[in-house]
Amino acid sequence: MRELPQDSSARSSTKRICWVLTLSPFQRDFTSFLEQLRKTLGDGHRVFVYCLDEGVRAGEILVEEAKRWPGLRIAVCAYGASRRRLPPQPGVLYAGLGTLAQWILSTEECRADGGDAERGQQRV
Repeated sequence: MRELPQDSSARSSTKRICWVLTLSPFQRDFTSFLEQLRKTLGDGHRVFVYCLDEGVRAGEILVEEAKRWPGLRIAVCAYGASRRRLPPQPGVLYAGLGTLAQWILSTEECRADGGDAERGQQRV
């Protein structure tokens, strides 16, 4: 299982953010999501993205992003990927809702993207 968020004293303004992604990379708002993700990472925050529903199709793309951003962790819903008959992708962590629950409970903020990235983004 991937590393869980830990308290970091490197920067007091650094947040740990859980982001639930339900957008497919084929949806027009996915580009907007990537821009927001990169900005959040560029601001020094640690981000844990859980890909759910159509978001499971974004796993491979986000693993490539994680290679460029050390503060990014990715998990893809194993059940969702299986139901869509997606072949296993190298480097993708397939996990269950227990991982999502741990990430939500271990972070200061939770975001969800689905549909229009401007209107669809919700913060919990």
